[in-house]
This record gives sequence, structure tokens and C-alpha cells, in this order.
Amino acid sequence: YAAADIPAGTWVYRGDNVVSFESAAELTSFLEVLPHDLQCDVLLWVFPGEDENAYLALDEGSYINHGGTEDIVNIDENSDTTRKVKKGEELLQDYGEYVTQQNLGWVNIRRGKAWIEDGRESDIGYYISVGAPKKTDTSER
Repeated sequence: YAAADIPAGTWVYRGDNVVSFESAAELTSFLEVLPHDLQCDVLLWVFPGEDENAYLALDEGSYINHGGTEDIVNIDENSDTTRKVKKGEELLQDYGEYVTQQNLGWVNIRRGKAWIEDGRESDIGYYISVGAPKKTDTSER
């Protein structure tokens, strides 16, 4: 969310800290050093590129969400605001501008394994809906 009003045409972030994974082994190696709940977050944030690699933004770009329609998007593919953004307004970008819609099977397989706890599958839908680390106590769901 914008901490202050941002004029139209303002460059918001550089996107310098993006990690590329060429294989499931590389992604798994990265994930293994993270706590389980953070692994799940990373697997939600990783996105496919045109070169069949998976990418992960590790900078302020990770705070910008996807705007599903052109009328709500306020940041373009160059990270510039498309209009004046008011303080407190959510920063939204059309991920389709730079993320291919291709299916990276090896990423999806790794994602599927992340939501298994104690030999049973967790509720990924709940996890995504709350936008926070999942709870291991299912009584609160």
C-alpha cells in the first residue's frame, strides 16, 4: 500500500533482486533453508518466465499485488505509476505484462508437496484466502 500520495509516472521500484531457478533441484535447495510456512509463501510468490525458469522477487516488487483488470492497475510493466496513487491505496500491477501463463510442471509439483503436513494434505485454499502462514491447528479453520 502506498505510504504517501504518488504522482502519475513515478518510478516505484527497480526489481534488482530477482532470483532465477532453472530446476526443481535449485528451487528445493533454496526452500530447504527456510521454515515450512515461509516455504509455502515463497511457493505462492514464485512465477514462471518465458525461458521456463521460475523467478522470485526479493525486493519491494514482492509487495505489489496483481490487479485483475486494467481499470484497477496503477503500476505498469516498467514499474511506473500509471496514474496518481493515493496514500493507503493498494499497489497493483498486471502480472500478465511480464509473467508468462505457461505451466511449469516442476514448480507445481513442488507446490503440491509444500502443503502436506503429518502425512495429510493441508487446505491450500484456506492458506491462500488468509494470505498468511497457515495454522497447524485445524480447529481454527
